[in-house]
Amino acid sequence: LALASCAPEKEADVYRTALPLNDVMGHIISPAAFAFWDAWGEVSDEDGVRSLRPTTEAGWEAAENGAATVAEAANLLLLPSRRRDDGDWVKYAQALSDVALEALEATEARDSTRMGALGAKLDEACEACHHKYLPAGAPGGKPVPATKS
Repeated sequence: LALASCAPEKEADVYRTALPLNDVMGHIISPAAFAFWDAWGEVSDEDGVRSLRPTTEAGWEAAENGAATVAEAANLLLLPSRRRDDGDWVKYAQALSDVALEALEATEARDSTRMGALGAKLDEACEACHHKYLPAGAPGGKPVPATKS
């Protein structure tokens, strides 16, 4: 009887997922991805062509933080109340994290060329998941509902 009180809580019971998936994407993952994406490439406008490569430590740190946040926030997509299935959803979330970790390494190395290539891979990882789980015309841009675990 004493052992029963020491039993671990069910996994789903220990997570507090107050934000719905759309808010996790809109408040955490997307801003973090853009912090990384905004740190490489060039912009051409009426003033000419200018590099987006950070020129200050604070700029580099913002790009690093963006990549690191995406890498870890991908795990938020795997929590029981947010996971859509145990197949492709998991594969896409893990791919997102893997690419973001590579992006973090490139940013820490101040390798703008590699950052550009990884920025494209990060976008591909996002789009692959959105193609399957955020169907065109979905009401309010809401993803496919989670399966019950």
